[in-house]
Order: sequence, then C-alpha cells, then structure tokens
Amino acid sequence: MQIHLGSGLKKSMDNYLILKLVHILSAVVVTGTGAGIAFFMLMAYRSDNVQAIYVTAELVILGDWIFTTPAIVTLFTSGIMLMNVLSYSFESVWFRWVTACLYLLAPAGFQFFTFNTDLGTYRKLHWVMRVFHPSLRN
Repeated sequence: MQIHLGSGLKKSMDNYLILKLVHILSAVVVTGTGAGIAFFMLMAYRSDNVQAIYVTAELVILGDWIFTTPAIVTLFTSGIMLMNVLSYSFESVWFRWVTACLYLLAPAGFQFFTFNTDLGTYRKLHWVMRVFHPSLRN
C-alpha cells in the first residue's frame, strides 16, 4: 500500500528533516570539540611543560574559532528555524527557561569573542599560562 503525499507536504517534510539533521550535527560538533579541547588542554597541563601548555592553548583558540563558533551559531539558528517549522511558541515555559539559561551563559560567550582578537589572544594565552603553570604566577 502506498500513500501519496502532496508535493507541498513532501517538500515541507524534507526541509524539516534537513534542518533537524543540521541541528543534530551542530550539537555533536559543539559537544565533540568541547570535550576534545578540554581533554588536550588537561593533558598539556598535566605534562607540566610550559611550551606544551602554550602551544596547546594557541591551538585551542584556533579550534574554537574554526569549529566551535560556527557550530554554536548554526545550532542556535537551526533551533529557531525548527521552532518556526514546527510552530512552537516562543512564549512557552520551556523556551523561556532556555532563554534564561542562554542569558546566564552570555558573559562567557562575550569573554570568548573579546579575548579572541590578536591582542586578546595574547592576553588569553598569558592568562592561561599563569593559571595553569605555578612557576608563572606572581
């Protein structure tokens, strides 16, 4: 038995599935890069090698810019688009909770973007070195 859908419904369902796939993949990238970056930073710290910590911190910043930032933007954008496609209310309780949590996390995101400039990268690396390596603390 075959069910024939109208072309509009099929196109709408295809768009939903593509959007859902993009949303899930961006969540996987955010989770994977976060865990990977944390792991390598921890391993560099445990090596007690100042040069290894410095190089790892540089690569962590680069990895954040190349992978994590686009994935976060894509995750947020695809989530909003999915809410529109599924006709979810932006006034619902769960969405208000998610929005409140994002506002609480906003200072961390702002710090990431302000530190990841040329001068900010130097400051961040200097801060990482002082935090992670006791011999560099004042």
